[in-house]
Amino acid sequence: MLHAQGLQRNEVDRFTKQKVVSTIPVAIRGPQLGLQFSAEGKELFLQLNGTIAEAAAIGLADKTILLLADDSTVTLPAAGVQSAQYVSGGKGYQFKFTYHLNAGAVETLSTQTVVALRQYNTQGHLDYEVPAHTAAQVKRAAASFYQALVKEGVVPKLFFIDLAAARKHIGDSVSLTGKVTNALYSTDGKNRFVQLQVGSGRNSVQVQFPAGLGSADGGVQTGEIYLNKEITVQGRLQQKAGVPHMLLPHKKNFWVNTPVRLKDVAGFAGDSVVVYGEVLGVQPAPAGTQLQLGGDDEPQPLLLLHLFTHASPWPHLNPQQWTGKLLRVRGRVFIEEGKPLITVSSAAQID
Repeated sequence: MLHAQGLQRNEVDRFTKQKVVSTIPVAIRGPQLGLQFSAEGKELFLQLNGTIAEAAAIGLADKTILLLADDSTVTLPAAGVQSAQYVSGGKGYQFKFTYHLNAGAVETLSTQTVVALRQYNTQGHLDYEVPAHTAAQVKRAAASFYQALVKEGVVPKLFFIDLAAARKHIGDSVSLTGKVTNALYSTDGKNRFVQLQVGSGRNSVQVQFPAGLGSADGGVQTGEIYLNKEITVQGRLQQKAGVPHMLLPHKKNFWVNTPVRLKDVAGFAGDSVVVYGEVLGVQPAPAGTQLQLGGDDEPQPLLLLHLFTHASPWPHLNPQQWTGKLLRVRGRVFIEEGKPLITVSSAAQID
């Protein structure tokens, strides 16, 4: 039954009296690298195990960074000083490194696709690409782990609700979608905020985040670019002045669903957006290919796409044949040398 749920262990430890949950290990790169989620009580961990050619250790300052398909990252700090052990017969060194994990990271990994990871150690760092079929296994393992944590009350359940139900879910973690009907800029004297009204009347939620998170130059972002656009947000609902309110410390759980015009895309730096554009040019780029997208009656490229085709799970795509084609792209917008850029790490982001 446990294996059917993707779990290796789900029981109370007879000595510590703490609930122990662990997932079935996922082999990411054969014997080179494996991954496992675990929990003891309210302490959450991610274990990486495998073999390396040279002796290495990790300290308190070391970390592992998981790169997701939308080019965002999850960073996990090491859970203490740990070292790899020599394997007799000259087969290298075996390691089992443990990292601290939090509920937000588990939730993210249960819905997003891991495309690569970087593991820091005393010798520097090691980078691993995650094949598509393995990435799907990691996502399933994270989902099984998250569901077990919710069932045990370790993390709050995420409710997918519509705006009309928001007032019934004060205090809950929710995911909701709606159209932005108003945008305000405010300050408390020290900090600057953007506040968006999603929905209208009693069927509305106020969503607030620090000003500048969506600004290409890091300056003040008034929020007007979101007016009349559909967005999806995830976070904990609170009540402020009798109105459902959600405070977002970052944009990882903020998506713009309404397609953004290419000439406006720079204003959405830091946001996950949907854009349409014509491929005007193709050129080589580190570990992949760069496409230049244009449109909106502008002769110059308005957006760059960096496709990691050299190490991707979709080598069948041939960007050289795309010149002149219209593409729809989903991803997070960055500004590089003054130009908006979206990194494409998964075939699911582009069609």
